Amino acid sequence: MLIIAHRGSSHTCPENTKPAFNTALLQEADGIELDLQMTRDGIPVVYHDRTLQKVGHGRKKIHTLSYAELSRLDFGAWFNKAFSGEHIVSLDEVLRSFAGTTKLFLEVKNRGTSEHCTALSALAADRVLREKTVENIYFLSFQPQYLEVINKKSKTLKTVLNCNRVSSRTVQSIDCSRLQGINLPVQYLSAELVSFYHRKGKEVFVYGCNSRWAVYRAVRLGADGLMTDMPDKACTCVRNGYRDRP
Repeated sequence: MLIIAHRGSSHTCPENTKPAFNTALLQEADGIELDLQMTRDGIPVVYHDRTLQKVGHGRKKIHTLSYAELSRLDFGAWFNKAFSGEHIVSLDEVLRSFAGTTKLFLEVKNRGTSEHCTALSALAADRVLREKTVENIYFLSFQPQYLEVINKKSKTLKTVLNCNRVSSRTVQSIDCSRLQGINLPVQYLSAELVSFYHRKGKEVFVYGCNSRWAVYRAVRLGADGLMTDMPDKACTCVRNGYRDRP
């Protein structure tokens, strides 16, 4: 069971920032999930939302700004003044700092035009292929067409399809021949679904594991990894052997 920090330790630090990633590792997470978008001038950066409103910079969008413009903005103070001055993190920074240290789950977001996101997928794949630890890096997306772009780059790249609000029957109908696995909300997980994908040699991940109930469910039903905003609590729950089961 992998415990994967969703956007880093995002309950203790501003999400998708270096402090969130570093804290997740200190909390003994096995991997870090983060979100990729691309700037106007073609730099892959780490950010989730469609606009910068959450971090206090209005309705501006990542794909309409240059990397230089984004680098001048504060991405930490919105969460807590103690994080003032945190800058947006580029994919290159993530790979330099963490690729040899932990597993990385890179989610390609559907932001901007299809052409823009296709270019992001190809560029991110090229960046990752330079790494010696490529086997520890996964690409995720809700859009299978972007994973297909990545799959075409190299058979060594691992791709995982994100699923949202689907039944077990629907998930089992997915063509997973070129996928490493799937990632779905923990409430849709079932032993039958895990068994189905494991027989195909695929991995099953779940997200939204922010309670003891969710962590226990993921482990009990045999998921290969869970994604949580609270890696410290999930790790404690697992280490305690679920003595305080929900």
